[in-house]
Amino acid sequence: MLSPGITITQPSAVYRCHRVDKNQHSLAWQGTGSMSRISKMFGDQRNGRINMTQTDLPVYKDDLFVNRYKEIETVTKALENIARGDAEQVRTIVFQGERGLGKSWLALHLHRSVLKQTSSDPRLAYRILSLLICLTPPPERLQKGEREWYITNDNQIASGDERHYEHLLQELLAWIAKQLDIVRSPYASLRDLSAWLAQDLRKKLESEQDLIICLILDSVFEANRGFLDYLERYLLAAFAALPRVLIIMTGRGRPYLWKSPYLRLEREDQSLTPFSLEQVTKQIKNHFKNHLKDHLKNHHKIHS
Repeated sequence: MLSPGITITQPSAVYRCHRVDKNQHSLAWQGTGSMSRISKMFGDQRNGRINMTQTDLPVYKDDLFVNRYKEIETVTKALENIARGDAEQVRTIVFQGERGLGKSWLALHLHRSVLKQTSSDPRLAYRILSLLICLTPPPERLQKGEREWYITNDNQIASGDERHYEHLLQELLAWIAKQLDIVRSPYASLRDLSAWLAQDLRKKLESEQDLIICLILDSVFEANRGFLDYLERYLLAAFAALPRVLIIMTGRGRPYLWKSPYLRLEREDQSLTPFSLEQVTKQIKNHFKNHLKDHLKNHHKIHS
């Protein structure tokens, strides 16, 4: 039995599902424009239909991620060149795109999958320590992963209060120091903490010649400009000047005018393009299969 027409939204585009065949799992799609919600699928065993209701965008999962091969290759090539000591390789990469093009998913995928796999590859002569810094609160259902730091409240940045900026940066720098096994006094001023962190990181890179630090910052250009000034002054400018640190940023809207030449001039900018119909179809099918598996598993538990 077929369910009625329903709407599915993915980060890149929206398609209307005209029919869902429960036995063959076949889907038919029609473009409808952009929306900000995605359908959640569940089964109704009483009438033999698979129904769908509107809910939030899906939480990132590795098996839902599609495409972005070009962007991933840009990052992996940059790491290879940095490891070889290539002086021509820029060490700041910026991925820009409008809302819904998967910037946050790309940041998560790089951190949780691509760089983790690259770092564990025994054929490579270098290892990667990746840190993900998200300047927006995480989605409600997203489980915080290893070496991930999130803003917990948008108002901390949007308020324009410099005292909030200092508190946030102290918290962030202390967290970075902990991830890098750098021990510093928790009562140090922001200026001292910034100077010590940069100095100790330089020593760490000098003593561990196979180590590359990858700093991934998500939703950068959406942040308050005053906070970005603090972020550059006490963190990014010093990190960008180090030889084996790769900085990756994602964001939408007007880019920030950095003062550091490493961030302003010596960088690579890429614009994310919308997904093709085939790519969105693949992603939605994967999402559908995951929900169907979960439903069948729950159904089995209930009736067993």
